[in-house]
Amino acid sequence: MKLRGLTAGFVVLSVVLVAGGQIAHSAAPFYEGKTIRIIVGTAPGGGYDTYTRLLARHFGKYIPGSPTIIVDNMPGAGGLVSANHLFKVAKPDGLTIGHFVGGQFLQQLLGKSGIEFDALKFEYVGVPAQDNFVFGVARSTGITSIEQWLASKTAIKFGAIAPGDGTYDIPKVVEATLGLPIQVVSGYKGTAPIRLAFNSGEVAGLRYRDIRGPPRSAWHLTVARSPALVTRGSRFGQRGGRNLRRGM
Repeated sequence: MKLRGLTAGFVVLSVVLVAGGQIAHSAAPFYEGKTIRIIVGTAPGGGYDTYTRLLARHFGKYIPGSPTIIVDNMPGAGGLVSANHLFKVAKPDGLTIGHFVGGQFLQQLLGKSGIEFDALKFEYVGVPAQDNFVFGVARSTGITSIEQWLASKTAIKFGAIAPGDGTYDIPKVVEATLGLPIQVVSGYKGTAPIRLAFNSGEVAGLRYRDIRGPPRSAWHLTVARSPALVTRGSRFGQRGGRNLRRGM
């Protein structure tokens, strides 16, 4: 897995396979009739859950023996609960995959409390996607430019899961680097509850993906209510937008 710079740790979607050493079995006989469990560290309905279920729908066809693939949600502490479970509880038999936030590995380096895994001892399968992120605020705030946001006397609330998750870490980095008035409200179980909180007016800021594929109706409904003001990613500028400012 190649990480390009420190900030990549915030956005990478980490897929890890628990396997104690090398499995000596021939692949097809080993996986035939077996079930592979993918644990996703967020609540149903969000981006990580969607990636995982899309992967699970096709994954079995490309594994010798065509095993059954199931998905379990294990939200909590920004993916930390699932990462700890993968390391401490899941059997190292090659039948459990974890999909959680790559930022947790950075938190291990920073000595965050509660981490019970060693990232160096996971076996890595790959990264489903690397996203660009866009920041916006609700139209109800009256803010339509980065200059207005910088001058705002009221901090814009952003919903977040927990430290170590991109929903928390990225707004905090943008706040520190650009000086934008941001208040991060943690405790949400996933991006789906955060999206609902934005649509209901509970929070006024939104960090969403720079979506380029077919519309996902719920996200595009949300994005339509949020003018994009800040973007993070290597493809900045491809879509234009005079109010956009690159954040990282």
